Amino acid sequence: MKKKISISLMLVIILFSFSIISSQTKNVLVDQKNFDNISIDSVGHWNASQNRFDKYAVPRNFTWNIGSTQTLLGSQKLIDNQKYKHWENNFNPDNNVVNHKSFGIFSWTNNLTSIFHPTHTGITIKSSLEGTALTGGVVEFRDPWFIDFQDAQYGNQLRNRGMNEAVFRQRTSPFYPDATTQYEFGQTYKGVFLN
Repeated sequence: MKKKISISLMLVIILFSFSIISSQTKNVLVDQKNFDNISIDSVGHWNASQNRFDKYAVPRNFTWNIGSTQTLLGSQKLIDNQKYKHWENNFNPDNNVVNHKSFGIFSWTNNLTSIFHPTHTGITIKSSLEGTALTGGVVEFRDPWFIDFQDAQYGNQLRNRGMNEAVFRQRTSPFYPDATTQYEFGQTYKGVFLN
């Protein structure tokens, strides 16, 4: 009988400890910075009950439960010849450039920042026959930032595919990844990052 009581007491203590940890909250600063480190535009926060991303001007403080997962969408606009490049978590760049991104909220989560970088539109990608001036045919181009994926998990919101899932798209040569020509879903390349 004594063993049953101590096991029950331990279970109550564990459950009580878990409820205290799960009810703790964390203030997190969400921002979006351009190349000059200036806050710009707005970010989206996934609202599951409305099946949409709600937009918030940045910088903005959010209070979230520790242990929760929050999904954020950096702006998909071209702003002053700059576009979304990656998210940073506590100022550490994330190599997976997918946008929208889900973040686990921990006691050490302080800053989540969408980073913009300059893009270039005067780029030509072409195939040519060696030793001649002839060009033409098609090229296949894979851009991790091209917004061409409908994410069913997030209300079919369009997003880019990132480094691992980007697909090669056939484009007529010469191909100009500019900010005006529309492709899949009416999307443009908004230029490309160099280097």
